[in-house]
Amino acid sequence: MIATLLVEDQHLLRQGLKQVQAEAQSAFEALSLLQRQRFDAVVMDLSLPDQDGLECIEAVRASDCPVPILVVTMHQSPQVVQRARQVGANGYVLKSASRQELRSALRAVAQGETYVQACLRQTESPSTLPALSRSERQLLQRFQQGVSGPDLAAARGLSTA
Repeated sequence: MIATLLVEDQHLLRQGLKQVQAEAQSAFEALSLLQRQRFDAVVMDLSLPDQDGLECIEAVRASDCPVPILVVTMHQSPQVVQRARQVGANGYVLKSASRQELRSALRAVAQGETYVQACLRQTESPSTLPALSRSERQLLQRFQQGVSGPDLAAARGLSTA
């Protein structure tokens, strides 16, 4: 069994995920438990009553606690998923995920892997990226050929100072 701390403010969800070593209903409680106890993983909601879950993850990382963190939340915007990864979350799953997917995600992050639910993974295709102007493409091509930034600026009559 994976020694897990569940950080979730909704009692019903905490009861549904009862196979955990400890539970906290607030960021403050979670941080306190993490100072006193060792866990293999943390399951973290982002909507907590006392602090945003992203801020809590940042606080865990600032304390040099290496515990893997799996975000389980209802927030599915790409920006939130990306921000969670930036602040130190190891995985991200929606609350609507199946029990099996949640187990797979928890197992993966506990083993040091990254896990993002398939429906949340972003693929950047050229059609979603802004088009470069002709001038920007020329600059990029010259840069790729090894022309330095200052030389590119000088060729355009721009100052680097």
